[in-house]
Amino acid sequence: MKSFDFLVSASVLSVFIAAGAGACDVGSDRAGGSVDSRVTDDGDASIEEFPWQVSIQRAGGAGEHLCGGAIIEGDSILTAAHCVHNRAANSLQVVAGISARSETDATGQIRRVEEIVVFPGYKNPQIGGDIALLRLSSELDLTGPRASFIALATPAETDSMAPGLEAQVSGWGLDEAEVDADGLEFADVVLLSADEASSIYDLEVNPEQLTVVGAPTGRRLCEIDGGSPLVVDSAESALLVGVGSWTTRCSDGKAIGIYTRVSSYGDWLTTVLDKAPKKPGSCESRCGRRSEGAGACRCDDLCVKDGGCCSDYQEQCTAG
Repeated sequence: MKSFDFLVSASVLSVFIAAGAGACDVGSDRAGGSVDSRVTDDGDASIEEFPWQVSIQRAGGAGEHLCGGAIIEGDSILTAAHCVHNRAANSLQVVAGISARSETDATGQIRRVEEIVVFPGYKNPQIGGDIALLRLSSELDLTGPRASFIALATPAETDSMAPGLEAQVSGWGLDEAEVDADGLEFADVVLLSADEASSIYDLEVNPEQLTVVGAPTGRRLCEIDGGSPLVVDSAESALLVGVGSWTTRCSDGKAIGIYTRVSSYGDWLTTVLDKAPKKPGSCESRCGRRSEGAGACRCDDLCVKDGGCCSDYQEQCTAG
């Protein structure tokens, strides 16, 4: 019998029964540089190594951690739909810039969630469509080393990633004692082909999902948050390729992680981001640019690859 485990916070442990298989909720997307140059082994991580990582929490009070997410624009967070489905926006907050959840009030950038946009038709992680966008009440300050957006991998870039390619996931989830982790954790993983996933666990995934397995000496994938960013290195920057969705057979420590393939939802994301109200002086979503705070703008990799930023970007921004 196959066992399926959804990646959500250990603090909201629950049980889900589907298709006769036991499934339990366990454990809950770096601009520039290379994966290998920043992190050398599984375990503890600092937010400077994964500055796009955020904690999605219950609003107010102790700020109970629910899931991970990735900064893709100054006011936009990408996460898993199962983390926020059927939740009210005003019940959530996002915290950026922290290496430990206990740092939330001291050093974190706390933003209320203004809107939750779940992929249309989402039902459960195994079927797919496990992706959602959170729009924040105000933009994050992305000028320092502790908070930065991450570029999204394009379909062509994702298609070119061969099985066996090394990647990393990050989040809080569970520590080695299998209790809620305070410090940020990461795990080294390698990409699997659909055929490999099928032959190992008789696991069928759809084309909108990516499968990974932990490195031989790595942390269990079940200890990493739902909504956690799956990141690979490119020649120019780190790329967000997946969002943590669910895993198999967490009980025996040999889990396969299933991640929502971000590039499969590019059209939907573009539509959602383009519908966002633009703040005065903002260049959000114009030619792919991102705001760095205080009205200053910069271009992302897509603009650079396409021949440079839109010629009028300085006129459209209050600074830059």
